[in-house]
Amino acid sequence: MKILLFLLISAKLAAAQFVPLELHTFAAFYPVAIDPTGKFLAAATWQQGPLVVKEFGGGEQVLEQKGDAFELAWSHDGRYLTSISTSHRVRVWDVRHKRCLLTAVTTAQYAPRVANDRLAIVDGSEIDLVSLMGGKITNKLRIPEGRQVKMLTDCGSYLFVMLGARGPDGPQLAKIGAAKGDLTLLASPPGSFGGISEEDTGTWTYIALPPLPKVGNDTEKYFADANKLEASVWELDPALCRISMLGKVKPYDSRPLGMLDGQTLAYVGTDANGGVRVILKSFKTGHEETLLEWPRPDGFLKGAVSRRTKTIVLSQKGSLLLWRPR
Repeated sequence: MKILLFLLISAKLAAAQFVPLELHTFAAFYPVAIDPTGKFLAAATWQQGPLVVKEFGGGEQVLEQKGDAFELAWSHDGRYLTSISTSHRVRVWDVRHKRCLLTAVTTAQYAPRVANDRLAIVDGSEIDLVSLMGGKITNKLRIPEGRQVKMLTDCGSYLFVMLGARGPDGPQLAKIGAAKGDLTLLASPPGSFGGISEEDTGTWTYIALPPLPKVGNDTEKYFADANKLEASVWELDPALCRISMLGKVKPYDSRPLGMLDGQTLAYVGTDANGGVRVILKSFKTGHEETLLEWPRPDGFLKGAVSRRTKTIVLSQKGSLLLWRPR
């Protein structure tokens, strides 16, 4: 309760649109994920504590299991939830039957994905496809040289991969056939890798960064110049292999939470003093609205957006906040 009061006092809320969300009494939640239907919210801790899945609106709690997690991801059909711990241990949960189907270890920094009853696990320079039924590797895919997997998503019988580059090259979109295990490179969004979020509709929102200013060791001038720049926002539809530019945002150091609809982005912007703002940007009108502002947040801010229900859930310092449009 003290943490929640501190959070509400230290953050400036826009017209009291964010409200505390009660999910579990004891855990300090960190990662959150909304299922593709917008019906369930999953949350966990990245220290030892419970993984909880509950219906929105104070409904039934459908799953509670022990085990830490620093990232969560739902499958495209909402049947499976994957979690990854700080020790890179992956678990696949059958939410409907409240049981863990598979446990594995990965070198990735994000929750792997399930498609066509196969789990895609990054193992160094390869992606292993593991059967949920027997736990055996059915296919091994080589990652193109010089690339690293940044994001996975599933769409029916396909997996889609965002490959980041170690050098100045931009990211590369690739498609994996979950049945055959073949990998096909697709079109690439422009610009250096800034941040990416996944929508419950299966699309991604990607922020491409412009070249950074060169000001030597003058940190103050660096942030001042950087915050004059604008980052471009792109929507990637892996299923249609379509990439389209939505518009631009600033300040420079920003990352997307997700699209509330086809024209409105929720994103987090960080200023030179470490302050954080949660912003709504309409690409149709150009209008920006600050929903929430933390001068100096204590800890990292995580969030999830449901386009279907137009809901934002934020997790910070062990508390959850829920936002819906008025």
